[in-house]
Amino acid sequence: MAYFVAVDRSSEEVVGFVNGGPNREAEYQHWSAEIYSFYVMRDYQGSGLGKQLLDALISRLAQAGLASMMVWVLANNSNRGFYERAGGREIAARPITLGPDTVEEVAYAWDDLTSVASGAIPA
Repeated sequence: MAYFVAVDRSSEEVVGFVNGGPNREAEYQHWSAEIYSFYVMRDYQGSGLGKQLLDALISRLAQAGLASMMVWVLANNSNRGFYERAGGREIAARPITLGPDTVEEVAYAWDDLTSVASGAIPA
């Protein structure tokens, strides 16, 4: 498992994080790794920070011998395009229950982390 945290140097505030490791999804074992959580504060979105965090995670997962990766994202997440721009392709959708509500989440996947780790993610 790998964790990366971004801190604003002037305020020493945590402004983003990502973590991931081996895929926990039995149905989707074709992808060896999974992003477990990923967040960048709104004021820092679009700054390249998310790309840096994703690059760091992918590099670490590839170094650990994990060859591919997936992530689940809420379908109504306005930042889904980030994963698409990063080369992820939508592979699945499913309903999940959050409190009293049922919402849909979608999965994105990358089949070859070595190509992504070598700089395939656009700025």
